[in-house]
Amino acid sequence: MTKILVLTNAKIVSTNNIIENGFLVIENNLIKEIKSGKYNQNYNDAKVIDCQNQAIIPGFIDCHVHGGYGYSLMDGIVESIVNFAQLVPQEGVTKFCYATVTASTKEIDKILLAFAQYMKTENGIANRARIVGAYLEGPFISHEQKGAHTESLINIPDTKLVATWNKISNNNIKFVVYATELDPNFNNNKNFTSTLIANNIIPTLGHSNATLQQVSQAVQQGLTHVTHLYNGMSGYDHRNPGVVPAALYYDEIVAELICDGIHVNLDIVALTYKIKGANKICMITDAMSAKGLPDGDYFLGPLPVIKKDNQVVVKSTGKLAGSLATMIAGFKNLLRVTNNNWQDCVKMASYNSAKQLGIDSITGDLVVGLLADIVVLDKNNDILLTICEGNIVYQS
Repeated sequence: MTKILVLTNAKIVSTNNIIENGFLVIENNLIKEIKSGKYNQNYNDAKVIDCQNQAIIPGFIDCHVHGGYGYSLMDGIVESIVNFAQLVPQEGVTKFCYATVTASTKEIDKILLAFAQYMKTENGIANRARIVGAYLEGPFISHEQKGAHTESLINIPDTKLVATWNKISNNNIKFVVYATELDPNFNNNKNFTSTLIANNIIPTLGHSNATLQQVSQAVQQGLTHVTHLYNGMSGYDHRNPGVVPAALYYDEIVAELICDGIHVNLDIVALTYKIKGANKICMITDAMSAKGLPDGDYFLGPLPVIKKDNQVVVKSTGKLAGSLATMIAGFKNLLRVTNNNWQDCVKMASYNSAKQLGIDSITGDLVVGLLADIVVLDKNNDILLTICEGNIVYQS
């Protein structure tokens, strides 16, 4: 049976156009029609929602999130993944990549086995955001830039181990974080970067102490992605330049950016936007399980952490340990630093991640024929509705 949903009397924002007042028609799971002006009432039995002149935008794609609301991929339980996927649409997320942290080989085996089961039996169900794949953050990282990762479990980049984990995940790994300077095959054709690309996995530079020259070589090998820019990497030293200036310099690199105002000062978010441009930034949350929960003691993987106010820190060192960010709060911050450039903001919050993941032909924008992954905002730019593939999964 055909299901029609109409969003009318709305400001419709896509990457290439803004309709100040129009309507959008959803047929089953796809966008069927987008037009300016009043809805013409020509669909029988349509459900019509009056958006009261508020904005509708593409659903957010968080390509790097560890969890929230009490749940984490590190739980290694299918039910935990179900719960997070059902809850995260409250912040406007319609697609996401679920991330690990550094753990033992045995523990990651267990986590990815549960993840594979979820992807096989649960991921297409209509009442939740869809997972695009796994994001492996650790163990192939730098000791100097480990951040909130357990140092004793760090390993050198190992393509055989990635292949094993990808097989366990049923080929559902999308990103692998690594420190390119630690690659034992960095200077030959078996290097970590190109090997991952050949196996349809995105290599992403993060928790790295690389020099600008080493990043340059990785770019030549195919590097196009950097994990949470400014955090966990060699910085902007004008005599010994590291990952930060390389990420800003190379047009080939798309940089993840946590836009909570804590991990990156909002003036630096504005500067990054000015340097990189909207096409080369993916807003992420990097959020962990304590998001949405009371202050107190929690764990990030095996590490004890403390949540207080708007931050989570490692109990033993006081270093930031993931974030409590939401995509909608980050989107509001992007509107602020871009002087309300709505189209650039939807690129950074939706389209660019879709493009990096190779799913921009089916989602990430408001275009006829794409999946109806849509967020409706209220007058304060808070979430009013989240629609995942044509289904209303959150309503405030």
